[in-house]
Amino acid sequence: MLQSAFYIIKMITQEELSSIFEYIVEKDEYYWKIPRRGISIGDKLDTAAKYTSIYGKRYTTNTLIGIINPSNISGITKISTPITYDELIKVLEYNSTTGIFIWKENRKAVHKGDIAGHIKNSGYVEIRVGGTTYLAHRLAWLYFYKKWPDNEIDHIDRNPTNNSISNLRDVTLTENNQNQRKPHKSNNATVGKIEALVVLIEFADRSAYFSRNEVDSFFNQVGYNKYHDNGSIHDYWAAVSQNRINVHTNVSAAYYKAPKSFDYYDTDGGGHTHELIDSALNWLDKQGFDFSKLTVDANKNIKGLSFQFVGNSGAKGLWGHSSYHGRTFDGVNTASYQISELGTTEMHLGGICHEQGHMLFGWPDTYDIDASNGGSSGCGKFDLMAGGNSDNTGAPSGNPMPPNPYFRYLAGWNDMIPMNKFPNDTVLKIIANSGNTYVYRNPDRAGEMYIIEARKKPYRNVDMPGDGLLVWHIDSVISNNANQQHTEQQHYKVSVVQADSRYELESGTNNGDALDYFKLGGITTLSVARTYWWNGASSGLQIRNIRNASDTMAVSYGSENATDVAIKSTRSLGGTLQLLIKLIFHLSIKLSI
Repeated sequence: MLQSAFYIIKMITQEELSSIFEYIVEKDEYYWKIPRRGISIGDKLDTAAKYTSIYGKRYTTNTLIGIINPSNISGITKISTPITYDELIKVLEYNSTTGIFIWKENRKAVHKGDIAGHIKNSGYVEIRVGGTTYLAHRLAWLYFYKKWPDNEIDHIDRNPTNNSISNLRDVTLTENNQNQRKPHKSNNATVGKIEALVVLIEFADRSAYFSRNEVDSFFNQVGYNKYHDNGSIHDYWAAVSQNRINVHTNVSAAYYKAPKSFDYYDTDGGGHTHELIDSALNWLDKQGFDFSKLTVDANKNIKGLSFQFVGNSGAKGLWGHSSYHGRTFDGVNTASYQISELGTTEMHLGGICHEQGHMLFGWPDTYDIDASNGGSSGCGKFDLMAGGNSDNTGAPSGNPMPPNPYFRYLAGWNDMIPMNKFPNDTVLKIIANSGNTYVYRNPDRAGEMYIIEARKKPYRNVDMPGDGLLVWHIDSVISNNANQQHTEQQHYKVSVVQADSRYELESGTNNGDALDYFKLGGITTLSVARTYWWNGASSGLQIRNIRNASDTMAVSYGSENATDVAIKSTRSLGGTLQLLIKLIFHLSIKLSI
């Protein structure tokens, strides 16, 4: 809002729209999930209409569709030919009893035999096949019955991760809504305390290297420093969250002894990882473990479910990953989980914290998960969810990088200071490693922004390629970092604006280097030429007089001269009312932030 004369009406979010519309990929159609005047639950959205009214506000229909289905934000995405049964069975194997899909082929981020898919914020499993994302329960129906369902798919037991065919039925949207679970009161997933679980696993031919108590200390002990680790798992999350999250891990009282060899479970295509997890949970249940004491979400899904196996990762199936599992114990559900190695001589944080980022907070990978367009480095060494979980030898790091500032913001750990209304020549004092950042938002497109932070060694940045000012370009409607083309339609979700302009992360040349930071001795100005929005419009953001990397980096906002600053105000009352106001700032006042 600019004083009281102009108003910006907040654009409706994807999360809000997901509660109003159901998008059926294979039909490329949108259905109402709520009744309104003249419309019943299950009616199809009129995509030809110019405007659609929701809760008294009018939106352009194409804009709403772009938010619901952001793979093409400029308009309606047309799926010319949804995946067929024959195409599906070539790439995926479906177990109708467990409801699990297994990959039949190797891909960049997964191996043949890995469990396919990940859990959405809604609790449902989705799988990306051939460049299109599908709900796993609809793929299960296609796989088993060799045809797409006619209507909605209802989970009979109300567990959205249980995609066994006996748990699925083809019903109308009205019938599906009648089988909705009432919201369950649960702890906040991102702040406060999380009671998590780790199940320890050894094999018929591989015994434990570390005692149960040693593992407990590795996960929970404050000030843990064995094996040169910078704290425990608990300490890592406390540090990067500004002590806003307290992850306490319940370590199983003993190791589960799997009845078969490690090589049996580390195999292609057989789903033996799921078999291992299933048997370990059955064993723990028989031991009398009370699953109900664990933190759950609104769907009663356990938030923190981990499996740590002895030794190092295998080459085929048993390696660090996060996926999903659908069982119910003591009234709560297993859902998202992570499984990873404990190592043989040392335990380190990096790989486990990375997988827990998926499991606990739903963060996607920020490395390039798809090599189909040449491959790249994503966020490289700068982010836990990319290469920042490994040390400089490629091994799991004992001191992994923090998550990127956008993910920290989503989790409620980063108090971002908005810059859009700052006068020209404002001095920003950016505290290194503080966890808080400055943000410059796109007023015409929700979810696009630039975030500025200062990083300095050592803290949790020991393996960082340098230090100084880091600038991030965020597009929240993009799903991941699979597309490095750096165009309006194909770009990263989370990008590092590299000071040297070489785009070496996008080309895969390296995982980041010292020239990617803005600082004295390198690039000292973030010019408007570097801060365009993804649609090619100038953002007007510029930072100058960037000093040495230090505990507090003072920089100047705006140019040295009087500048025409374009401020756009968009009213979403049907159509777009854009006001372009040129304000000439001749201010010499410096604000100390």
